[in-house]
Amino acid sequence: MSYYIQTLKAGKDRLRASFYNGVIKTLLGIFSSQTITYTRDSEGRITEVSGSGDIDFTATVTYTDDKPTSVDLTYKIHVFKENLDTTDNTVYTSIRSPWLSSEGSTIYKNGTEITSGFTVDYTNGKVTFDSANSSSDVIEASFVYEESVTYTITWSNGKISQISVS
Repeated sequence: MSYYIQTLKAGKDRLRASFYNGVIKTLLGIFSSQTITYTRDSEGRITEVSGSGDIDFTATVTYTDDKPTSVDLTYKIHVFKENLDTTDNTVYTSIRSPWLSSEGSTIYKNGTEITSGFTVDYTNGKVTFDSANSSSDVIEASFVYEESVTYTITWSNGKISQISVS
């Protein structure tokens, strides 16, 4: 199966196609079980790639002078039963944040879902209990979090000279 999304042509179109194909192949390698959707502008350039499934993502391409100059990638990851860390048996912290409050969360104590006796800080990925747990209690959380990354493409003499990540 071919994932090429641009017809390879001479000159700048070949370079643009190679760039896109690299990005898309990377996305497809990471998100191979996803449903993928492409959006093109009036010139046929891909301006957005999105996918849904266990990982929901959107990659938006920005152009300057007909050259891609940035790719903004945002993705949501569904986490199931992450073991949360604590130093005081009251506040438990995820290694991932922010959690998306719109997606909700499920908290587990020793493998059993609990629904009260705590508050969730979605912004910081923390669960705070009304009273301290035992040091032997295992607290886990299922949630969705979102991350974003921007790839900035610098051009020199018609060629990509640098791709930086922020």
